[in-house]
Order: sequence, then C-alpha cells, then structure tokens
Amino acid sequence: MDSIYGYIPTQWVAIVFIVLFSLSTLVHIGQLGYYRQWVFILFVLGGCGELCGWVGRYYSHLNPLNRDAFLTQIVTLIISPAFYQAAIYVILGSIDKQSGSQYSRLKPFLYSLIFLICDFISLVVQAVGGAIASSSEDEATSSKGSWIMLSGVVFQLFCMCIFVLLALEVAWRLHCATHQKRRFAKIQAEDREKLSKFVNGIFPLIIALVVSCVCLFIRGIYRVAELSQGWSGPIITNEVYFVVFDAILMVICQSVFNLLYPSRYLPHKNEAKK
Repeated sequence: MDSIYGYIPTQWVAIVFIVLFSLSTLVHIGQLGYYRQWVFILFVLGGCGELCGWVGRYYSHLNPLNRDAFLTQIVTLIISPAFYQAAIYVILGSIDKQSGSQYSRLKPFLYSLIFLICDFISLVVQAVGGAIASSSEDEATSSKGSWIMLSGVVFQLFCMCIFVLLALEVAWRLHCATHQKRRFAKIQAEDREKLSKFVNGIFPLIIALVVSCVCLFIRGIYRVAELSQGWSGPIITNEVYFVVFDAILMVICQSVFNLLYPSRYLPHKNEAKK
C-alpha cells in the first residue's frame, strides 16, 4: 500500500505512545493543580502537542494517504518540544535566583526572558513553516514550508547550545563556591553551608535537567538531519529512526519531570500557603 510516510505507521507503536503521553500529561495536570506553580503548564502543553501528533499517526495507520493527518503529526511533533525547552529555561532562572546572581553571567530573570523569547521565535517560525506546508497544494510550496520549519529547529538547537554553556558555567561556579575554590574561596562558612545545602537539595532536579537537555539535543540533531533531506529522504521515511530519536526521547524528557517535579525542589509562593 502506498503511503505519504514511505511506510505504514505501526498501529501498536502509536497506541503505546498515545498511552504514555496521556498518562504523563495527566500526571502533570495533577501536579500542576497540586503545586499551583502555573508556569509549568508548559509540560502540559508539550504533552498535549505530542499526544495530538501520535493520534495523527494512529489515524495515518488507518488511512496512510491522508495528507492532513501526516502534516498534523509532523507539525505538532516538531513544535511540541519547544514547550519543554521553555520549562527548562524557567527552571534554570529559578535555580540561579535562589542560589545568588553572583554565580552566573546573566541576572536570573534574564535566563527566562532571553531564552523564552528565543524559544517563542523558534516556535513561531516552525508554526509558520508548518502552516505553509499543511496548506500547500504543490510539492514546491510544501518543500518551502519544510525549510522554514528546519530554520526554526536549527535556531532552537543553537539557543539550546548557548543555554547549556551558560548552565555549565553556573554549575561550575556553584561547585567552586561550595568547595572553596578560585575566587569564591572567601565566602563565609555560614553562607557556604547554606549554599551547599541548597545545591544538595536540588541535585535530583539537576539530574532531571541534564537528562532532558541530552534528550532534546539528540532529538534536535535528528530533526535537523531529517528535515534537511525533505519529505522523502531516507531518515524521514524510516519509522525506527523516528521512534528511537524522537518518540522515546520525548517520553523520557517529559516523564523525568513527573518523577522529579521542579516545584518539589524550588521554593515558590504557594509553598508558604500550605
């Protein structure tokens, strides 16, 4: 049977990921309601986007020539991880605010502001590309849309690289401060003890950030390679590549924050009300 994908999307694979993203998103909704730190609705939005994409792939198994289902899944599954990245930017800004701005190159609010703006730009560019691709009636216009989407993904990946470098710098400075190294050696013992306690307390969250960043980075490289070859390239027409380098990684990226929810480790306004 012919298919827009170059293969027939596997039905059981679609069902598995619909279930996984549904469960994770429902848990995120519950955690959001419990902690009431509303900025983390970003995880819910990302999960809903992934869920929508996998429903599209399930429908494509039933009707592999349906162009709307194909474009729906590719647009939503490309755009959705931008919400995860936005949440990560917010988390680092909060960590920096709690630890002290002297350990970072930027002021705490700038981490969230600058990178959220960049994330929004990449999201808009990808959405515009997706809209062009989905509304096109010829291959040339569809190809133009895919290249616009590609530029959004590349920009997103570039911003993440800069973010990771800045995050590593913060981590190194915190390490130096808690171990009396370099220019932080003169920090008073009481302040060092408080800082060390804070760093140890958020260590599980730092692990979650590392895991999610690795997943997003690998996925970003995969998507750049995929879109650069067009709609009929050898990567986009291989379902195994997609499941390994996108689907599984995004399940891990979302579910790791179910296990290590940011509000459990970061002080927030609603904490004082409980």
